[in-house]
Amino acid sequence: MRIATGASHARLQVVVQPPPDERIVDGFHRAEGRLVGWMAANGIALLRASLGIVFVWFGALKFVPGASPAEHLASATIAKLTLG
Repeated sequence: MRIATGASHARLQVVVQPPPDERIVDGFHRAEGRLVGWMAANGIALLRASLGIVFVWFGALKFVPGASPAEHLASATIAKLTLG
């Protein structure tokens, strides 16, 4: 509560502040809103980039013999599918 004094009269000004818990929750809500907005604008590009990294990583493993844990599984599967 503040009392503002003027030349002619005193005036009472009430300042209401939310409790600290509500301010923290409001801060989280604002941060969440900004994050959701950013993800809505950039989520597809981020998904494309991450999927591209995965494809490049698995593609790079093909050039290093014995580095891929699925190499044995792939060769066994190809042998079964081609009957030999």
